[in-house]
Amino acid sequence: MARLYLIIIILSILGGSGYSAYTYFLWSQETIGTLRENNVKLKSAAETLQNTVDTIKKDAEQQAQLNKDLTKRLQQSQEHLDKLRGVFAKIDLTMEALTNAQGLEERVDRAVEKLIGRIARETDPNPVDDTADSSVQSSDGAGSSNND
Repeated sequence: MARLYLIIIILSILGGSGYSAYTYFLWSQETIGTLRENNVKLKSAAETLQNTVDTIKKDAEQQAQLNKDLTKRLQQSQEHLDKLRGVFAKIDLTMEALTNAQGLEERVDRAVEKLIGRIARETDPNPVDDTADSSVQSSDGAGSSNND
């Protein structure tokens, strides 16, 4: 009888150990599957993050170049402004208007027309290529100046 109890106890221990091993195996397989899914998600997130970093670097370089160009243009504008201030300091408009009013008016009109033309060229969303034939217009008529 003791032998029977001993065999039952040993079989119980072996059965319990086997069931524990089987349960551990299932749990570890489930954990491995979850870890694989998380790994795929992390790889995707890392790629997206790297693409974002690359885009930010590219944008920063472009912004730096644009800032450099703007600084250069600002310096040129300031130099031109200084020249204009020097010219205006030499001109006595009151005396010029009293002595040659017609000539002053014509010069001012020409200067205003040039300024308006330059502003129109610089702010035109569809700039016209100076080397292209001026009689050729875009198909949508955006290059047409006859809007009367």
